Amino acid sequence: MTFELFGLHEDYRALCTGLFFAITTFAITLNAMQECGAPVLDRTTVERALRDYHNQEPLVAYLQRHGIRIDSRVDVEKKRGRGDTLLHVAAGLGYSDLIDPLIGAGIDPNSLGPGSRSPLHVAAWNNHGTFARFLLMRGAMRDAADSCGNIPLHWAAHEGSLDMAGVLLEADPAKEDVRRENRSFRTPVHVAAMQGHVSMVRLLIFHADLHQRDEDSRTAAEVALHAGHGVLFSAMEQYAREHPLCGAYMED
Repeated sequence: MTFELFGLHEDYRALCTGLFFAITTFAITLNAMQECGAPVLDRTTVERALRDYHNQEPLVAYLQRHGIRIDSRVDVEKKRGRGDTLLHVAAGLGYSDLIDPLIGAGIDPNSLGPGSRSPLHVAAWNNHGTFARFLLMRGAMRDAADSCGNIPLHWAAHEGSLDMAGVLLEADPAKEDVRRENRSFRTPVHVAAMQGHVSMVRLLIFHADLHQRDEDSRTAAEVALHAGHGVLFSAMEQYAREHPLCGAYMED
């Protein structure tokens, strides 16, 4: 039967549909908050509070005065109830002076946000090398992978963040992360080559295995060519021929 047979108008049907989606959305959000176990706040509110903090009082007391609990989360995933911690937000801003107070108040330096990103991932994405260095000193895992298998060095390579990559490589004596593959079997060198970041490729290539292939069976050089970076492709191919064991630095 149609709505018209019951004497109901299209406007009423639209109202019912709208109410259904509103109730469903509220239920999903409420469930996310319950799973997260922490109040969900607007990112702008949290960022503003962190920007205005100048050590005038203990951080926890300051946040509480602004209605922010230390376990507050932002940008909570609807399906998993996982959101960014205050440490993630601080990482995005690069406020390294907040690392000790936040960790001291109970935030795990390896806490996971949406996409299984850690605060170190966020710092890498935003090229906050000083923040990352202090975070690593406080126990952050430099090789933690997000939901796509990317470690912080993948993110630094994607952004061409040389300072950030330098910090991460400094914390990796064996330089194993340079050869670390994500879920697409791409190493940080693949990622840098795809973006055409010549300087990043130069930084990473000494410790790379240029024979590693991604899910499309492409080497990092072939990824560069496929992405339209022909000059970089030629340089990488020449380097691979001259240094088959990848044991020398790529000169300018």
